[in-house]
Amino acid sequence: MATVATAQTGKHKISSENVNKNYSITIHGVVKDSLKPDIRRLQLSVYEVFSLTNVFTNSIKYEYDTVNNSFEKKLAIPSKISHLTINYTNAKTIFPSYNYMKNYIVEDGDDLQCTFYTDSVVFSGKGSDKMNLQSKLFYLGSKYFYTIPEIANRGDDFYFENNISLFDRNYKSQIDLLQTYQGHISKDFYDYLHNQCLGWRNFAILSLICNSYKLDSTFNSRAVAFYKSRLQGMDTNYPEQAHLSPIFTDYIYRKEKLDFEINNFRKNTINKTGAPRFLAYLSNKYKGGLRERLLVIGLSDLPNEYSDAYCFLEEPVLFEENSSYFNVFNSIKKSLSIKVDAFPFSLPDSTGKIIKLTDYRGKVVVVDFWFTGCGACLVLAKKMGPIIESFKGRDVVFVTINVDKVKRYWVGSLKEGKYTHKGNVNLYTDGLGEQHPILSHYNVTAYPKLLIIDKSGRILSAEPPRPLDSDSHSTKNFINLIESGL
Repeated sequence: MATVATAQTGKHKISSENVNKNYSITIHGVVKDSLKPDIRRLQLSVYEVFSLTNVFTNSIKYEYDTVNNSFEKKLAIPSKISHLTINYTNAKTIFPSYNYMKNYIVEDGDDLQCTFYTDSVVFSGKGSDKMNLQSKLFYLGSKYFYTIPEIANRGDDFYFENNISLFDRNYKSQIDLLQTYQGHISKDFYDYLHNQCLGWRNFAILSLICNSYKLDSTFNSRAVAFYKSRLQGMDTNYPEQAHLSPIFTDYIYRKEKLDFEINNFRKNTINKTGAPRFLAYLSNKYKGGLRERLLVIGLSDLPNEYSDAYCFLEEPVLFEENSSYFNVFNSIKKSLSIKVDAFPFSLPDSTGKIIKLTDYRGKVVVVDFWFTGCGACLVLAKKMGPIIESFKGRDVVFVTINVDKVKRYWVGSLKEGKYTHKGNVNLYTDGLGEQHPILSHYNVTAYPKLLIIDKSGRILSAEPPRPLDSDSHSTKNFINLIESGL
């Protein structure tokens, strides 16, 4: 039995309820472009809980390499009301027509007629009213980014003001549209969409500040000064039910994290410490479902930058067993635990030979998860070269695991040699991509992802510090972790 958050139009309300039934939606697709089916790609992903910080609960992905001119798909969904993302790509679109920001609410029993164009989709059939309204809000949320020349000259004294004015115009357009639906949709669904629109606006503003905060020290100082003078007082005192709006909750988390880091660190780096203190702050400030969702986001996000995030996992009674987020918390806890048996992988290398974890019993195994096109993966690969060379001839194996869905992309990247090294054992998830069980076992939500397995096949470190420069503190700690297993 699972506890789910629900949102819907009509007489239904956004609420929490326990369900133990099987739910599904049906999508009848018609593709309106002139391209051949074998170069079309369609990914439909459904989630019980969705977050821009890569926190997903009970996710199911349906991926199709060939999309005919018409098709019908019946999709199991994890809860009565679920989140749906649509990624449709073809040879003429560099980016998906529908990306992860476009997160739809769908309901059990929806029977949707979907007409796919090169850069849009139109819905009809049962449940289409709420889908088309959400599509319009998505469009208005990004409208001015494509119709106004970029003002992103960071030397401009009004760089932040000019960009934020675009976010405000998008938000106003969304709210103006939404207000025309008052009385035609339920108050709960109206409030949900209103919170989503406000969340998009505020999340975009904080993303602008956060991305600027990571740049050179001069621009970093400008970003911090602007934030403190104009934005730090942005209200985060919201009702507990706010956790039902995923983008809105993401905004609250991002703001709290930015406040914490500005107050505690002079510059933005990875391998920081202080995660337990930040998580304790969230735990004490917020209540109910909002508190639990913020903790789940933090426990999934912070290990990417903080070396001590796992320490908070041992705090007593973080989540009640009947909590909506109890299962996802246990999944995160399992993925960060040490001295437990590692996932017994059995994966093909580039020649098709099956490589098993047990093949390396008696050796320390360093695993690196990556995908083609990942910029951070390229950076890590460059830093790993000298480390791999330094352990040459010792009982250490460096394994890369690629999650590309298309094998030729992986093979091409291996030939380029930018993501891997001659000393690597290079393995492939055999076309399963992020649906492979090893990804869910380790709760891999961001790349690159490193872990270290000891000689007996147990986890030595689920979140080792990521190597930076050859003489950096994090690189030395990473090497010391490997040495500790020898």
